Parts: sequence; C-alpha cells; structure tokens
Amino acid sequence: MSFLPRSALLLTIGTAVTVKTVGANKNLQTSGSDDQTNVQQAFAAEFSVTVSGGSSPTADASVETSWDKGTTWHEVAKMTQLSGAGSKKQLVDIDKLGPMVRATVTPGGSTPGNTTGVVRLLTSALLTVS
Repeated sequence: MSFLPRSALLLTIGTAVTVKTVGANKNLQTSGSDDQTNVQQAFAAEFSVTVSGGSSPTADASVETSWDKGTTWHEVAKMTQLSGAGSKKQLVDIDKLGPMVRATVTPGGSTPGNTTGVVRLLTSALLTVS
C-alpha cells in the first residue's frame, strides 16, 4: 500500500460538457531532494466525475502519458465507465509515467449527459508539474 500525500491537478471541468475534453499537456519533473528515487515513487490517478441528463449517458475518464514530447499518447489509468446519471469517484494505480501527462473525460451514450469532473495525479514524493 502506498501513501500518496501530494497531488497535481490535471483537468477540471466545472461547466458541464457533452463532448470529449482533453486537459493541457503537463510536464513532470521529480525532485532529487526527497528520500525516494524515481523508481520508488508511486503514482495514482484520482477520478471524480458526475453526469446528469442525457439519454443512457456514460462517461469515461483516463490519464495518458507521452515519452516523445506529446506526439504519441499511451493510456496509463482508466476509470471504470460511469453508466447512467450519477457520480463516480475512483483511484487507479499507475505503474509507469513518461515525462508528459494529460487527462481526458469523454461523455457518451445515446444522448451524452452534462458531464463535470476533476482528474488529479497523486504521488508519494515531491513532483513538479508545469
């Protein structure tokens, strides 16, 4: 079990959306001044998504990473799909991260519902996100 006392905000959707929303690309830099090496550092994604309205609405959320300065993105954490109106909060462990990260939230369904949410990156050691 990991203790993850630090977090970095990857995406906030405060005004409801009905289309895929991709957060800004974030550069990650771990600190050499704490007691954990980069290999020891633990990561998790924190998802908090709410859907209202729509017809058979769904919502998916993920964290993606890139090793090539944002040309190619790889999904490293995915929230279990929210099916129907309501809210979902979930933590998902992340095994590996590249130097860039971003979050996505994708509403779906027959008629996508109004979707809001927050995606954070949680970590066990010092981290700079820019």
